[in-house]
Amino acid sequence: MTSQISTMQALKYSKARGLYMEENIQIPKLTTSHKVIVKMAAVGICGTVLSISKGDFPVPDNITLGHELCGVVHKLGDDVTTVTVGQRVVIDTTKGCNSCYFCSARIPNMCPKGGIGTYLGLSLDGGLANYIIVDEVDLHPIPDDLTSSQAVLIEPMACLLNAWKLSKVADTATSKVLILGGGIAGLHLVNYLDFIEVKNLTISQRSHDRRKRLEKIGYKNVRVISNEALHQEYLENCEDDLWGFDNIIDCTGNPEAINSAYNYLRPGGRLVIYGCCPPDTKLEVPLQDLTFKEKHISGSFMQPYNYDPAVEIITALARSGRLEISTYGMQEYKFNEFKKGFEDLSNRKITKAILLIN
Repeated sequence: MTSQISTMQALKYSKARGLYMEENIQIPKLTTSHKVIVKMAAVGICGTVLSISKGDFPVPDNITLGHELCGVVHKLGDDVTTVTVGQRVVIDTTKGCNSCYFCSARIPNMCPKGGIGTYLGLSLDGGLANYIIVDEVDLHPIPDDLTSSQAVLIEPMACLLNAWKLSKVADTATSKVLILGGGIAGLHLVNYLDFIEVKNLTISQRSHDRRKRLEKIGYKNVRVISNEALHQEYLENCEDDLWGFDNIIDCTGNPEAINSAYNYLRPGGRLVIYGCCPPDTKLEVPLQDLTFKEKHISGSFMQPYNYDPAVEIITALARSGRLEISTYGMQEYKFNEFKKGFEDLSNRKITKAILLIN
C-alpha cells in the first residue's frame, strides 16, 4: 500500500530571506463544511509578485505568494454543492465582509475588513503551493479545453475588466481609446478590446521591442505608437479640442506617463489609472481645465464580481486562437525552476512567468 503524502512545498517571501521555497509543510485540512482543498496546477507571476520578491511591495512576513490561480478540486467540505472532486477551477481572490456599505454597494474591493486585507497572495497565503484551502464561493469552474496556463490569465483579465468598466466608453465604434503601456496588462487589454472590435484604439509603448511584439501580433484596429511620437502629436495639436482621446487607461504605473496622458484627454474624457504608482507620487492636474472641460479621473483596483465574465472572455480568446502563450511573451516553468522564472521576468526576457505546480 502506498502511504498518503501529508506534506507539500510553498513559495514564500520574507524580508530576511527574500524569495524561498519552504519544504515539508502540512497539507491543509478541511476546517468547515463549506471549505474546499484545491490541488494547484499553475500560477501566474505578474509584476506585483515580482515587486514583492524585490521588497518593493509590502506583504506579511513569510507569506505564501501567488494570486493568479488555477487548480483541480481535491477535497470537499460536507456541505459543498457547487463543485466536484476532479473539477478544474480558478480561484477568486477578492473577498468582502458582506455587511458593510462597500459590500452592499457591490464594491467589496473597497471593504475595510476585506479587499486588499484578505487578498490571497498579498495579505493571506496564496496559491504558490501544492495545495490551498479556500471557500466554496471563491471557486469558478473552467472548461476542459482551456489550458491551465491560459486559465491563470483569468484573474488579471477580471482586474482589467474593472478598469474597462470604469472608463465608461460611450461607443466602441467611434470613441477614441488610448492604452498606456505594452507590458502584459496592456497586451491583454488590447487583445480583448480588439477582439470586441473597439475601432479607434491606440497603444503607446516606450520600448522598441515591445512595440515590435505588438506590431507582429497584427491586431485589426490597433495603432501602435511610441511615447515620444504620441507626445509630439500632442504638441502639434494641443490647441485643437478635437485631437486626443475620449478614454485613456494607464497600464504603466508611471507617474510621468500618467501626467502626460491627462493632457491627451478630449473634453468629457476619462482617464483610468490601472497601473500601481509609487506611494509618494502625485497627479498634477490643472483644476480649471478639469472643471471647464468636464474631464474625469478614476483609479481601478482589483476586481469586484468580474470572475465569471473573465472566464467567458479568456475562454473565447483561447478558442479564437488569440491566447497562445509564446505570442504574448509568456513562458512556463516547473515549480522548482521558480528562480529562473523570476530572473527572466526581472530582466524583461518574458512578459509573465507561469509556474506549473503539480
